[in-house]
Amino acid sequence: NLAVLFWRACGCSPVASAHTNQPLPSALTAIINRLNRKDEFLNLHPWMKQMIIKVFDDKLSLGRAAAQQAGEAIRQAIEGNGQARIIAATGASQFELLDSLTSLPGIAWERVELFHLDEYIGLPAQHPASFRNYLRTRLIDKVGIRHYHLPVGEQEPAEVIRDVGDALRKAP
Repeated sequence: NLAVLFWRACGCSPVASAHTNQPLPSALTAIINRLNRKDEFLNLHPWMKQMIIKVFDDKLSLGRAAAQQAGEAIRQAIEGNGQARIIAATGASQFELLDSLTSLPGIAWERVELFHLDEYIGLPAQHPASFRNYLRTRLIDKVGIRHYHLPVGEQEPAEVIRDVGDALRKAP
């Protein structure tokens, strides 16, 4: 099942979820209305019928829930495959998730291979806006991930794309 996690922001429309009886953002309401109609949309996208939508009161509870889900997926991958390969997202939207994820017990981080797919061209890793700096500070150094692939901003972009693509293709 695909889980979509949302948190309510200011200015929500007064439409309530049957699950939580809480107001939902109008964009989410529009998606739910389309999901509830038996029309071509659902026939074109059958995976939408199995989507789980969860609404949270704030970013902290959303981050915690997403971290729990990610942590369980990482643990299961390690148990089943001996390792987990993950792609991390960056930005202010990930603060709560990464804070919660890095505090979860029982994850063998030394068996996690991390990928990130973005970096600013020409930006050194030490720069405060660097995604490499962000991930080292908020994830890699915090939990001891040993095997990671972070695009190098000072490298030729075509070379970076090739290197990361080759690393991604090595295993599922």
